Amino acid sequence: MNPKRHVEPFGTLILPGILLLYVLFGGHPFVFAYAKPQPLNQYGFKKQDRQVIITSLAGPAANLVLAVVFGALYRVAASAGAVGTLRTFFSDLVLVNVILAVMNLMPIPPLDASRVVATLLPPRPREVMTNLEPYGALFMLLIFFIISGPIFSFVKIIGNGVCQLVSGQSCIA
Repeated sequence: MNPKRHVEPFGTLILPGILLLYVLFGGHPFVFAYAKPQPLNQYGFKKQDRQVIITSLAGPAANLVLAVVFGALYRVAASAGAVGTLRTFFSDLVLVNVILAVMNLMPIPPLDASRVVATLLPPRPREVMTNLEPYGALFMLLIFFIISGPIFSFVKIIGNGVCQLVSGQSCIA
């Protein structure tokens, strides 16, 4: 519960600060940040593999639930003729939660789906995949710059499908 344990200097402080400066000087209002990935101590679980999968899927499930809630609020605001700012706010909340859910379903360490995939692997590949987690931020940057096209296509296709279901509109351009 101590937020200081989650702070990653670049991703939590510097990157959002740079993006806020960009917004301040007229850029598109999109601010992104990230925190330290939290280790999962699976040795306290009675049924390790099963409970690791459930724990790992809890994050994307929470994001989908939030997307549904904000999608419903968006639909209510749109049908009530609410001002554009309120509808845009709910639409942005749907977008963020859908992107987080879909991104965490990709099996890239340290994302949640990588833990699910790791539990299904034989012991040696599982160990290799688990050992990649501390290097996750670097690993993800390399993957996003090298094969960003397929990753963004996956996020766009799945994300727009979810957005269509929860808010009645596509939200990823």
